[in-house]
Formats: sequence, C-alpha cells, structure tokens
Amino acid sequence: MTIARPLAIGIHTVTFDEWDVCVEAGRCPKADDGGYGRGNYPVINVSWLDAQVYVGWLGEITGARYRLLSEAEFE
Repeated sequence: MTIARPLAIGIHTVTFDEWDVCVEAGRCPKADDGGYGRGNYPVINVSWLDAQVYVGWLGEITGARYRLLSEAEFE
C-alpha cells in the first residue's frame, strides 16, 4: 500500500477521560467500562459510528481534521 499524502497517527488510544469530555458536551454516548475502570484506561464498548461522532466533535473543537484509519492504513 502507498500512502500518497502525509498522515499523522495518534500513538495513544482515546481514554475514558477524553471520551467523557465529548459525553459532557452532549455529543457522544456514555461508554460502559465493563467494570474495568475509567480515567486513563482506553475507552471500550464504543461502536464505529460512536467513534465517527467523536472524531467529528474533536475536529469541531480543535479546528483540525480527523478521521478513523482504513483497515489497510491500520495494518
């Protein structure tokens, strides 16, 4: 695979703390931690659609453009 344009990828997963800011803003659904804990743990139990909402909201508040990686980019 060739990536034609520069691409920056986050090196850390989105945490519950980060996700909950979106929840408090009324944009993202509350994610269930499954009893594992929240805080700086990676957010779990969110759908692909939920993640799309998150990156859209993140782009709105930062002015940057975000998207989820394609399967090929992820590999």
